[in-house]
Amino acid sequence: EKRGHQFIEDITSEDVKAYYGYLATLPNIKSETGVGMTDASRNVKLTIVSTFLRTAGRADVLQNWDGVRQVPTVKRARNEETDIRDYSDDQIEAMFKVMGLEEEELFTFFLSTGIRADEVAVAEWHELDQKLGIVMVRKKWVTMGDGTRKYWVPKYKKERNIPVPQSLFNMMETRRNRVPKSSLIF
Repeated sequence: EKRGHQFIEDITSEDVKAYYGYLATLPNIKSETGVGMTDASRNVKLTIVSTFLRTAGRADVLQNWDGVRQVPTVKRARNEETDIRDYSDDQIEAMFKVMGLEEEELFTFFLSTGIRADEVAVAEWHELDQKLGIVMVRKKWVTMGDGTRKYWVPKYKKERNIPVPQSLFNMMETRRNRVPKSSLIF
């Protein structure tokens, strides 16, 4: 169902629930019925939305119901026994209080994008597109800090664009003016 919202401020809990339901109606040739993402795939998509909403200051939209969580979870392998716990907003806030500027920028980048550590390690300035509000993850040749060149490919060879809040671009622009010139962000 098209809801016609133009701004993040317009998003409601009902919109998030409707999105979760919509994901169950998408064509899927791998499904026995031919439609719908698996619950695991739907939850991954919802974790991305949850992270975006939290980062944009809209955690109030999120509820604890099947599929929507107040904090994103770690994707676990099937039948994996683990005692991994998600960090609460209070725990994250406490960590940020004791971080230096470099750590704050790094962890803000992680939280804003949700990308993997190896993706952050090779993230380059030209992959930030403030006008479109995205961070791009692409296959590429990367010149590392020691001058060596390496061909890097994202997990599953999956290139993608990740929407991020404008506040991240402001922080990264300040960082770019402060750190030594390099194509790598970190």
